[in-house]
Amino acid sequence: MSLQARYSALEITTTSTKLAALFAMRAEPGGPSCFDVVMFDVVGDSLDALVESWEEIRLCYQDSANAEYDLAVLDCVAKLAEEPGGEQAWLWVLGSVITAPYLTWLPGDGVADAAVKALRAADAALRAQPCTHVSHPYETHTDEDDEILLDVFSPLANEGEEWEGWEEPRPREEWLCPRNVAGFARIALDILDPGSVADVPARLPAEAVEQIDVLSCLLEGYPKWSTDVEDEIASQGWALSTADPEELAGRVLVVRAVSWHAIWDTERKSVLDDLIEGLEKALARYDRVSCEHDPDDHPRLPNSGPIAAEQGILLSYAAGRARYERSPRGREEPLEALLCPAFIAAVAQESLDSLIKCRDQRFGAGDASQSNVDS
Repeated sequence: MSLQARYSALEITTTSTKLAALFAMRAEPGGPSCFDVVMFDVVGDSLDALVESWEEIRLCYQDSANAEYDLAVLDCVAKLAEEPGGEQAWLWVLGSVITAPYLTWLPGDGVADAAVKALRAADAALRAQPCTHVSHPYETHTDEDDEILLDVFSPLANEGEEWEGWEEPRPREEWLCPRNVAGFARIALDILDPGSVADVPARLPAEAVEQIDVLSCLLEGYPKWSTDVEDEIASQGWALSTADPEELAGRVLVVRAVSWHAIWDTERKSVLDDLIEGLEKALARYDRVSCEHDPDDHPRLPNSGPIAAEQGILLSYAAGRARYERSPRGREEPLEALLCPAFIAAVAQESLDSLIKCRDQRFGAGDASQSNVDS
């Protein structure tokens, strides 16, 4: 099947001039294509080059919209769509898992839709095939495992090769089982549309992973070049002010984490105002709460800003709360005690008091005229 026919089968349409030009170039005889590299030979250097291209997308997809990344993804899903239940479906499905976060960012027109179409076809075709395994690797695969997924391609393509980076790898037969590959197809679909599929481990949405990364860099003192530090800190107050009930506790903990930075380094009174407003609104929702826990039953919160912020983000999402419960810390300090309304209210009040004290000392109590220019 020609490359042009593959894209036609995916019903790709685009308004991107650059993407359209690359489509045209690839349709020409001898035009560049990932298929020229991999074709049906997925061993040795060709496989390494393919996986490296997917890894680049995984690491760099947030830099900007990228038509070359669009085409790399389309190459992958076009191959999957050609034989959704074929012997090499595992390769294109796992490639789709690695590149799926890019499709939640700034993909070209129709690229994400093409991926969804191919993945759904693969899930249906592969799930229908027989299986004798009791369990499969996909059943325990979370977003924390995506990085080490890069290490499975070579041993899966080359029987007998050692599994580097894996202490206790699952049997190769389980990885290549059609039911397992179908499970990973659903994982990719879940990345593209969180909660849209069943029977896969809950995972953090891409936006949560990005929040953790941005706040970790900021609170470690090395913010990303694209981060406006003051606005990012203030935005945590806004997020708390509008938090849904199930994410309220986590958002309080995020504000606690960024408040330390705000107290020491912020130059804008409005940043403190936004954090204070968020905490005041949260405390109004926790009005007159009490609990039956002994004081020692409430957990010890982390004192590291990046770790505290990550914990707060995790607890703001259902998948993050599930991850916490699976973690060693979650087994030692139950989620129920961490989310105790009385405990969270006390944390919010402590952070609020510190922020108000800082604002009053630096800008004057109740005197908005002493605020720095917020620009």
